[in-house]
Parts: sequence; C-alpha cells; structure tokens
Amino acid sequence: MKSLVLLLLSFLFLSCTESSDLEDLDIEWNLAKNIPISSNVQHAYSYVILAEDFSTDNEEVLQFDSSSFIFSLTVVGYQAGTMELSVYNEDSTASFSRVVTSSTVISEFPEFQPRYLHLALDDFTGQATLSLTDD
Repeated sequence: MKSLVLLLLSFLFLSCTESSDLEDLDIEWNLAKNIPISSNVQHAYSYVILAEDFSTDNEEVLQFDSSSFIFSLTVVGYQAGTMELSVYNEDSTASFSRVVTSSTVISEFPEFQPRYLHLALDDFTGQATLSLTDD
C-alpha cells in the first residue's frame, strides 16, 4: 500500500513539472540532480544530494541536546570537486571537520554537543548522504 501511495505521489509530482525539468531527473536514484534534500529536526539532521558540478555554501543551526552524536557520511560515484563540512560546538569552535575529495564512508562518534553545521560544496559531482543523530 505504501508503495502505491508513493507511486501516485510521484506521478502527481512529475505531472506538475515542465518537460525541461524532467531532463534533470535521474530515475535510477529517484533524485533530481542538484536539488538537495535536507531535514533538520530535534535530535537529527540529514542532507542528501545527487550532484553534478554543484556548488553551495550552507550553515544550519542544529537542534541537539545530547553531549555526543553519531556522524555518518557516505559519498559514492565521486567524480570531481570538494565537499567541506564542519560541526561546531556551543562555543562556535570547529570541533569536527572533514574535507572530502573521493568516494568514502565515514562513521564517527564525536563527544560534544553539536550546535552549528557548515557544509560547502565546490563544483561537486557525486552522490552524498550526510546524517547526524543523537547518540
């Protein structure tokens, strides 16, 4: 039943777009190229992108109460560009930073309360999934 509802919603979504927008869809991943999907809720943050020569510079205020969290980053199909990300504590000091220039899988368990996230993509091509959750 859930699949049927998702299929119906997908059909409605696609029928509302212009034909030029359909060229940017990648049916294999069910994501539109260069349109990030993010969620920032209490105790969790996620960011997913299927990028092609994509550049952005984002800052997010995180909603965590815990003094530790789980950091997970998966980059597949990397072809070009850089991804820089930093997680800041309540003192606004970069307590956790990574620069990504290849396909990678990173799982870390930092021991501080995350308050801010800075994410910068510079001509990035690849698929990235980032998540932060309470430990």
